Amino acid sequence: MIRILSTTALATLIAAPATADGLNYGRFSYDFTRYTNDDSDFELDRSVLLGGVEYELGQFLLTADIANLSFDIDDVDLSTFVLGASGAYIFSPEVLAGAGLFYTSVDADDGVTEVEDDATGFEVFGQYVNSQFGAGVNVAKADTDEDNFVTSLYGEFSASPEITLAAIFSTDSEVDGTSYALTAEYETGPIFVRGVYSDFTESDIGVLLLRGHYEITPQIRATAGYEVFTGDDLGDFYTLTGGAGYQITDGFWADARYGILGGDDVSGDPYAAQLTLTYEFGERKRLDQRLGQARSDDNRFSALPALAF
Repeated sequence: MIRILSTTALATLIAAPATADGLNYGRFSYDFTRYTNDDSDFELDRSVLLGGVEYELGQFLLTADIANLSFDIDDVDLSTFVLGASGAYIFSPEVLAGAGLFYTSVDADDGVTEVEDDATGFEVFGQYVNSQFGAGVNVAKADTDEDNFVTSLYGEFSASPEITLAAIFSTDSEVDGTSYALTAEYETGPIFVRGVYSDFTESDIGVLLLRGHYEITPQIRATAGYEVFTGDDLGDFYTLTGGAGYQITDGFWADARYGILGGDDVSGDPYAAQLTLTYEFGERKRLDQRLGQARSDDNRFSALPALAF
């Protein structure tokens, strides 16, 4: 019941555009992707539901977010659900700090055994953002048996009106190594291009992603993505995606994509077909959530099923 109520409430808020009462950002998206390999009869369905709002009330910033990731492969169902809320104090137009609570639930069912696990947790965060650059930090702790904290650092720099550079570094107090992502975006007129290099310092696996779109008209855009894996741990392969999008109404896009998985170490004929619906207005004030959302959007341009939102 909590999932239905939360999704309905969030959709109701997002349905209204930003107004003077302080609702300055909203997003609701749904992705459905089918991964198939005709040579091996492999078939996997992945669906992602994401939503978030930001409400500014005087010197306070209030946020609510919901996420649901599910996999369906043969007789196995796996789903992860996250619900979060936060409050921050805006000390100045550049500085804010706050804290939040979140709830997570993981369900797995193979038709014989069903496993359920849930947890609550908290986060503290802060940032400094101006028109040229921004920096932020987020520390999160889930209420589990393990005494670990996840610390993430965020940075963004506007190199020019068209070019934006960003970086995310994350560490787990109980895990050796650091995961990071370095990004560069170019946007001018109808053209948008984004490049991402992500890696984990304790493994020999790196991922380079290039994605972008070209707006043929204000209502129609062509999209494309190319992803290549570096290092020796995964072998030699790449993913290539292409598609088109249509803007149903202001801020509401429907996109369809088709992707293939290729390379010397790939067997069979694997491919992915995807449909996404996205409604969004405004811009997130929280730097960590804004950069995190962009990383989530990167997953749409891969022909491999991502295990993250």
